[in-house]
Amino acid sequence: MYAPVLPLTMEGLAWVLIGPATFVQFWAGRRFYRAALRAAVHGSTSMDTLVVVGTTAAWAYSVLVTLAPAYSVPRA
Repeated sequence: MYAPVLPLTMEGLAWVLIGPATFVQFWAGRRFYRAALRAAVHGSTSMDTLVVVGTTAAWAYSVLVTLAPAYSVPRA
């Protein structure tokens, strides 16, 4: 799936990719964050709010699973 020359496991690669993913989340998404904050200040929501909630939830879950993988395994 990834370049086979990298001596990293999938878990190791996830640790490497947290940094760039965080940068992209907040740099590329800054327009949405600003618009959602502006809407929240006015007591409203917009499509930007939906984008921010969805992408932040996905990013936060990815970080959580990378930092603490035990939370991603369902318990019986």
